[in-house]
Amino acid sequence: LMLFSASIDYVAARKIEHDIRSEIRKLWLIFSLLSNLLLLLYFKYLLFFVDNALAVARVFGHEFPVPVLSIVLPLGISFYTFQTMSYVIDVYRKQIPAEKDLVLYVCFVTFFPQLVAGPILRGKELLKQLSERRHFDIEMIASGIRRIIYGLFLKVVIADNIAPLVDEGFAGAVMYMSAVDVLTLSFLFGFQIYCDFSAYSHIALGSALLMGIRFPENFNFPYISRSPKEFWQRWHISLSSWVRDY
Repeated sequence: LMLFSASIDYVAARKIEHDIRSEIRKLWLIFSLLSNLLLLLYFKYLLFFVDNALAVARVFGHEFPVPVLSIVLPLGISFYTFQTMSYVIDVYRKQIPAEKDLVLYVCFVTFFPQLVAGPILRGKELLKQLSERRHFDIEMIASGIRRIIYGLFLKVVIADNIAPLVDEGFAGAVMYMSAVDVLTLSFLFGFQIYCDFSAYSHIALGSALLMGIRFPENFNFPYISRSPKEFWQRWHISLSSWVRDY
């Protein structure tokens, strides 16, 4: 599935770059975007839409047989879909050239450290690094190991130990909870998801550093933000900037 999506975007980007007719370039862009979005909608959101449609129908007194859908969610589909879409859009905007080397382009799409939980990478951030021969750098190795250990600490020591407390708290009867209980659980849940998400990003950045590749930072102490706008500039930065730019 990943190779299918990558192949479509590789061809579309080459066609967009070589064709000077704006209508044809736009058609290739639309073809690429639709292909990616339809795959994402089918594999990730179809069950969600079906369940909600049936729930709305029940509210109005209509009962429909529940369809049996056995859809396996492909690993990392959101991240590599957003990644290849941004690449094609950047080529369409003439911000980067279309990559001619198919193997290099597929390496860009399938580069594993960030596939599961980000950050979402751009062609201009990764393609050039992958095309250059990497030299052994002990500082990058040391930095990568530190980032991986830091990420594992956030995930295994903090997030995984907070999670049972939060789950048990939210599973309790509401009538026995005080305002302090609810506030405490909310704060704990906030730190749990932050430590979860940022841990994955630290491990991804560290894994890439071991191979001589630098990823952009994905979290920048979001809970010290002074406004909602600043929060989204610090939380899952690659996703926030992707939504802003595309």
